[in-house]
Amino acid sequence: MKKLICTLLATISILTIFTLPAFAKYTAVTNVNEACQYIHSAHSLITIKPATLYQNGKYHTVYTIALKGSNMSWNKEDLNNMQSCIKAGLSLDNVYFDELKKQALESIPDGSDIILMGHSLGGMVAQQFAADKEIKEKYNVVNILTMGSPYIVLKDRMGDIHRMVDNGDVIPYLSTAVIGNGYLGNYTLESNGYFGRPNSAHNESYVSGEKWLQYDCFGIKDGNTKFIIW
Repeated sequence: MKKLICTLLATISILTIFTLPAFAKYTAVTNVNEACQYIHSAHSLITIKPATLYQNGKYHTVYTIALKGSNMSWNKEDLNNMQSCIKAGLSLDNVYFDELKKQALESIPDGSDIILMGHSLGGMVAQQFAADKEIKEKYNVVNILTMGSPYIVLKDRMGDIHRMVDNGDVIPYLSTAVIGNGYLGNYTLESNGYFGRPNSAHNESYVSGEKWLQYDCFGIKDGNTKFIIW
């Protein structure tokens, strides 16, 4: 029954795209730039929505989770504060992760496929989410796309991880995994002309850097995966 529902949703999505373009409201994410633009354009820190995933000529329904980065504040009321940054960098639970897990369990049906994408702190929290025992028991994390995010060491993380790193961005190197043992994880390094300008490299490269147009929404160079978010 669950597979039938997913198939019907995907079919409706395709029909809507091609037959009702004037009325359909959707966001197409085809590359890294569009993924980061979607994250930053969202009204919420955590955005969870169903989507139709197109990959290798096939399509099916998934749930997308988009996670914003830190607001650089020390306000304890903020989920994405500096305390969360420090704790995530140490691979420790934090209020941002706790809220993400709560929202996911409340809104995503058991057995669903999940795609994660996060910028900066959001990418670290995405890695924590994919390694959580309860999450792994309930869902199937398909892919984790991070932009400007440090790698954190976690056991038995589910899903492929693709980390996008601009060569002028220092943030991806700020975690115990990197500082402690020099391990950078699975990452892709590109130069978009921001070397020597770390703030621009961290906040602008992934949104508009032309080199990231070569990578699909999963972070795979010359890949053809895309998804339509509803």
